[in-house]
Amino acid sequence: MQRFSKILFLFLLLLSFSVAFSQNYYDQQWKKIVDNSKKGTYKSNLPIVLDIQKQAMKENNALQLIRSLKAEFSIINQTSDDDKNDSASKFFAKLQNSEKNLKGDDFLVYKVLLSSFMFDYYNEHSWEINSRTNMNSQDVSQIETWSKLDFKNYLNKNYKALDEQSQALKKVSFAKYKDAFSNTKDISYFSTFLDWYSLKKVSFLSDNGLFTKNELTENRNTINTIFDEFRKSQAVFYASEVV
Repeated sequence: MQRFSKILFLFLLLLSFSVAFSQNYYDQQWKKIVDNSKKGTYKSNLPIVLDIQKQAMKENNALQLIRSLKAEFSIINQTSDDDKNDSASKFFAKLQNSEKNLKGDDFLVYKVLLSSFMFDYYNEHSWEINSRTNMNSQDVSQIETWSKLDFKNYLNKNYKALDEQSQALKKVSFAKYKDAFSNTKDISYFSTFLDWYSLKKVSFLSDNGLFTKNELTENRNTINTIFDEFRKSQAVFYASEVV
């Protein structure tokens, strides 16, 4: 029994050391990224971000994977030297492949993030996208050729699927993933991931580039309902904080 206790102690000690070493690696890598960003050398961050992704997938570290994907997406949007015009397609194809390794809360958060990436990409390139002829394609490997209708249909489908997971999202604490959303405005207002998702959906339904005037009027009822539920969630959250 005493021997077993010693083995268990050594195992826990090694595990603790491994976790600390791993976290130190991530901390150092993110520090490099912050330093490069301050210098304006965003492209030099891409190899570092990809190394973080590789390590995160190896360790099944969903938080670091999500954070690194957000960073990669930011780099793609900030740089324009894409000779083959396929960097976005490759990125979104990678997103779809990466979700296969996730489950539970991590999978739900990832699906929300996928819709957020898609909507942000549309907003970043809407001036170009809106000039394209409607195709009604849902193949992300061809996203550089998508029209406004493609993005609208894709996002509508994704948000409807996520709506069916609203009760599950309500149980996911936003604080658990806050490090991946450090640049999110008013981050302290979100108690659950449903809160963050709901406001992202409001932004989508309010977009006057994707929706016609009549559609925006129809969307208003849904938006009002979302805000009512959000206010209730906030009231419950702050009441629990006081207690």
